[in-house]
Formats: sequence, structure tokens, C-alpha cells
Amino acid sequence: MAYTDHAIGAFLTRPGNYNIGKQILDELITLSRYIDASTDNLASGAYYKLWGVPDDFALLDAYVSCDVVEGAADTVDIVDDDSATTTFVNDATVNTAGNVTVTNARKTFQAAGFIVLLPNAAITVAKFWVIIKGMVLSKKA
Repeated sequence: MAYTDHAIGAFLTRPGNYNIGKQILDELITLSRYIDASTDNLASGAYYKLWGVPDDFALLDAYVSCDVVEGAADTVDIVDDDSATTTFVNDATVNTAGNVTVTNARKTFQAAGFIVLLPNAAITVAKFWVIIKGMVLSKKA
């Protein structure tokens, strides 16, 4: 799968971002990413890396919360990096301000990977949050 970078830098490498480190073990962590498509348009069907995750990362919840609407019935998905075999959030609307789309899909990453944003249409106006909760599982006895 090919990943798409933004004109002003990939989400994964933007200032203030961090990947989930092995030093955070067995503790619930919450990460959020604010997506402003008005300054950095999203292409339909493109894969955008949001976070890198280590092996043994258990994703417990994922959310999309719309702040500024797109103005069309457009949606986004939050998926894993394995050819989008696991969809954590499916068809989250970016056309209703205040709307929160929640997942019930969960996954433990056996190998390091990524949490990825997949727009189902070109997104050029919407502003929204992507939020995940999870933990890195310790194998210590």
C-alpha cells in the first residue's frame, strides 16, 4: 500500500506528534490528532499515516469527532496499515458538527504498524479530531 504525504508534511511527522513508545507499558493512553482539511486537502482513497504503533499494542477504542463540516455527505475511515484489513471506524461523517463516530473494532498489533486515515471522498473543508485509546502490553511475568 502506498501512503500519501501532505503538502506541509505527513501527519506522522508533524510537530507535536509522537509515536507510541515501548516505555509506556500496561497503561491506558489516549492520543488525538486534529485534521484540518481546509489547509491540507485529503484525496479520496489515499492512505494517511496518523500514528506509528509498536508490536503488542492493543487498540481499544477509536473515534472521529467532526468540528467543521465538509458540506457534503462525505466520510472517512480509520484503518490499520495491513491493506486496511481491519476498519476501526467505518464511514465517520464529516458533515455534522459535533457528531462523534465510535468504533467497536479492536486489534492487538502482533508487529509494529500504523493507524491510518482513509478518506472516502476528497475532503477539502472539514476539520475533525481522530482519537484512539489503547495500551502497549507488557510480556513481563
